[in-house]
Amino acid sequence: MFIHRTIHGKINHIFMVAALLFFLIFLSCFPALPSWNDQLSDIKMPEGFTIEVFTDQVPGARSMALSPNGTLL
Repeated sequence: MFIHRTIHGKINHIFMVAALLFFLIFLSCFPALPSWNDQLSDIKMPEGFTIEVFTDQVPGARSMALSPNGTLL
């Protein structure tokens, strides 16, 4: 009985290590996403205007504002 538990424990350990290695190799196949700063640097703003990331913790967030002359921003 002791030998069976020892072998079973080693097999579980080997399986966990193999699964972790597979997962790390799988993740390395995908390119890193560009940072927010890289994406914002591509946006050209008129003089006097700025753009920045307020938070990246709200997925899919959007913002709109209505100007005094009725333009939707």
